[in-house]
Amino acid sequence: MVLAGRSSDTSIFAALRSNTASRRGWAWHAAKILECGAAAVTNRFTPDGMLCTMRQDEFVIEPANPQMKCTPVSVAAHTLYENADPFLLYEPSGALETDKATYEAVDERCVRVRGSGFRKMPYTIKLEGAKMIGYQSIVIGGVRDPVILGQLDAWISSMQSASPTVSTASSART
Repeated sequence: MVLAGRSSDTSIFAALRSNTASRRGWAWHAAKILECGAAAVTNRFTPDGMLCTMRQDEFVIEPANPQMKCTPVSVAAHTLYENADPFLLYEPSGALETDKATYEAVDERCVRVRGSGFRKMPYTIKLEGAKMIGYQSIVIGGVRDPVILGQLDAWISSMQSASPTVSTASSART
């Protein structure tokens, strides 16, 4: 096992059912929805979890909160979340293929998903990083000391001479 931080939030859910090739597609698809919590509902008013019932060749997704609901459109639209391509979602061991997926309302809150595929590829880990290209610091402060306020101009001048990048707004003196 390789622990790599948040390289794939989806993996922990997909690992439960993706042990056979025939299940990988819908297992990864269900996992993608589950890892985002209630992001696939129609009206998300609180962060909440989702419930998923997995069968041989499909899964049914429903919100844990009985006041929320999923629709085929809300679940299908979730594939756009954080993805450049809604039909090909890359994960560490391959790519989830949703171009043949179907979304069917089971009732007013639940959606059945079928037809998701998975293209096995060499394992990869997406690393996110940042490179420093500069920085800017801003310090905002207030002075209430009557001694300093009595000699505010001299005090500001002493601060500016100590650091040539300090600037003050004219409104600071009013």
